[in-house]
Amino acid sequence: MRSKITAIGMMALVVLVAVLVYIPPVAAQSPTIDYSIRMDKPEVLLDVRPGQPGTATNTVIVDNHSIHTLTIQIQTNCGGGISVSPIAATVGVGAGGSSELHLAISALPKTTLQQRDCSVSAMVTHVDGVSSPDPANRQSGFKALVLQFAMVSVEANEPFTRIGPGKRIDMVFKIRNTGNYVDDYKIELPNAKKLEDEGFSITLATPVVLGVNADDYANLKISIQTPRGTIIGWSDEYFSMEVKASSIIEGERSDSKSATATFWVRGVFIPGFDPLFTIMALGLVSVALAKRKNRS
Repeated sequence: MRSKITAIGMMALVVLVAVLVYIPPVAAQSPTIDYSIRMDKPEVLLDVRPGQPGTATNTVIVDNHSIHTLTIQIQTNCGGGISVSPIAATVGVGAGGSSELHLAISALPKTTLQQRDCSVSAMVTHVDGVSSPDPANRQSGFKALVLQFAMVSVEANEPFTRIGPGKRIDMVFKIRNTGNYVDDYKIELPNAKKLEDEGFSITLATPVVLGVNADDYANLKISIQTPRGTIIGWSDEYFSMEVKASSIIEGERSDSKSATATFWVRGVFIPGFDPLFTIMALGLVSVALAKRKNRS
């Protein structure tokens, strides 16, 4: 009887010990992913003037704050005629380390002035060489600014005109914006003073041409009154009117151009504006011509 009780006691002791020392299996845990991405520059500038590359660079910096080696896929995008290379890439970052991805940003020549928000996204594909169940997405970005540049051309609607003495002529010049955004132009007449000293009267419609859209033009009118002279005579001379247009943009991205129109002043000029004097002058000319004819 005593041995039976002892056996039962031993069995109970074994069960108790087994219960006390039993440790349940620990469930598998995902590794802690801790990393960040940032840009070297918050903004890049693109110079798209003809002859300029229209490119810039930036760098994505990946910082790994975990104790694991991470494989990270990075994607970039700008849009609006601005391209980023590479569009997608993969970088590896060791525990506690950093890695860089260099980007090239570009725009086509004469791309319109604009600012774009470029996005940079990252996701973890592998942790310590094993596919990651958690992509741990991160976002960053930068601004891409296409700079404005000025480019202007000037041309006369009629490069050559004939006009009589004492007459008025309206010359029209096209001020054409060949830059990449709307622009304003300051107008100068470099040889106006010389013409005025010779008796011409010049009226400029406006000293500033405002709001000319890219790939468009505005007409500029200049009124010229030819001189009458102080005595009856004959005119047969060539003169020119020079027009210069300068963008109000300052610095190396500004531009200015000039154009010249020629006018031929030819004919008899009679001084004054008094009709009676004009009739008398014509009478004197007629008498003189008649006498010359009779003598011959």
